[in-house]
Amino acid sequence: MGRRMSTPFYEAEHEEFRDSVAKFFARTLSGAVAEQRQSGFVASADVTLAAEQGLLGINVPESCGGSGVADLRFQMVIVEEAMRIGALGYALTMALQSVVVVPQLIADERLAGRTELLTGIAAGSRIVAVAGAHQPIPAVVEGDSVILTGVAKSAVAGVIASHVLVGCVTETGDHLVVLTDVGDAGLRVARARKLLGGNDAGVTNLVFDQLTVPPGRVLRSAAALEAVASDVELLLAAVAVSGAGAALAWTTEYAATRQVFGQPLSTFENTRHVVSGLTADLGMAQGSLRNALTVRGQHAPAAPSNAELAVTATRLYSRAADDGLQLHGGYGYMHEYPIAQAYADAEFLRLLVDRFDIALRCERAVTVSL
Repeated sequence: MGRRMSTPFYEAEHEEFRDSVAKFFARTLSGAVAEQRQSGFVASADVTLAAEQGLLGINVPESCGGSGVADLRFQMVIVEEAMRIGALGYALTMALQSVVVVPQLIADERLAGRTELLTGIAAGSRIVAVAGAHQPIPAVVEGDSVILTGVAKSAVAGVIASHVLVGCVTETGDHLVVLTDVGDAGLRVARARKLLGGNDAGVTNLVFDQLTVPPGRVLRSAAALEAVASDVELLLAAVAVSGAGAALAWTTEYAATRQVFGQPLSTFENTRHVVSGLTADLGMAQGSLRNALTVRGQHAPAAPSNAELAVTATRLYSRAADDGLQLHGGYGYMHEYPIAQAYADAEFLRLLVDRFDIALRCERAVTVSL
C-alpha cells in the first residue's frame, strides 16, 4: 500500500516520519504481531526497540531523553501504521504513554519520581497503565495519604506496566489521580481471561487492597481525573478510526482482486454501496478526530465530546470490520486474512467503551447542556 501525500492535517514532515515508521515496522513489528497475540502482550524487547527508534519519547521533554515534540500528529502516524498491520496492542500501549500518561506527568512538576519516570518511558524501561479513569476506585483520605480499596477492570498494558495512573473518588466525593508502583504492597495484578480480540493488549484486572499512596504521588490538579478520562477517550477514538481505515483498505483491496462470476467483486452494486458508505463515514470520523487532536495539541483541556467521539469511532470500527468480513465471504473467517482479526479487535474496543460506561458521559454532557 503506497504512502499518502501530505494533507491539510498532515504536513510533509509527518509523511516523512510515516515512511520511516512503516519501514521500521516492516523490519521489526510485522513478524512479532503473531507472537504478541499468543503471549497476550507487547514484549519488552519490542518496547525497547520502539524507544530506541524514538517512538516512545516523542513528547517527553528533551531533558528526560525524549524529543520534546507535543504535536500529536506524530503519535497518530504511529497508531495508523500499527493498525495497518493489525498491531492493536502495540498501538494502544504506545499511544497510552504519549496521549494519556506523559501529558499528566509533564503537567505536575511536584509529582514524586516524575523525572525518573519520564526518562524511563523515553528509554522503554517504564510503561504506565491507566485504571479508574471512568470508574474511579474508592479511596479514603488519611492525613496527607490516600488509601485505595477496589478493583479496576480491563487495564490495557497492565501485564508489562511498571506503574499505574489511578483515578479514585474519596468518601466526600472528591476526584483524584494518583500514581502507584506495580510492586506496591496492596496492589495485585490479575491477568484477564484469554480474549479473541485485543489479545495482544496486555489486559489485566488490578486489585487494590488498602494500598496507601503517599502525598507526593497524588496529582495536584483538581481537574486531573477529567483530563485523564477525556484523553483515554481520545486514545480509543484514534485507535478505532485508524482500525476502521485499515479494515476499509483491506476490504477495498480484496474486492478489487476477488473474481465473482467472472468479474471483480468491486464492480457489484452492493459492494460499491457498502464501500462508499464506509468511506463517507470514515471521512467524517477522521475530521472529528483531527479536530479533537488539534484542540488537545494546543494544550487545551480535552472536551467532554471526546466521549461521544470514542463511542462513534468504536462503532464505526465494528461496522467497517463487520461489513468487510461479509464482503470477504467465507475467507473473512480465515486468519490468513487480516479482516478476521480486525473483526475481533473492533468488538474488543467497543466492549471496552461499554465496560467503561463512556456512553454515560455523553448523556451527562447532553443533560448539562440542556
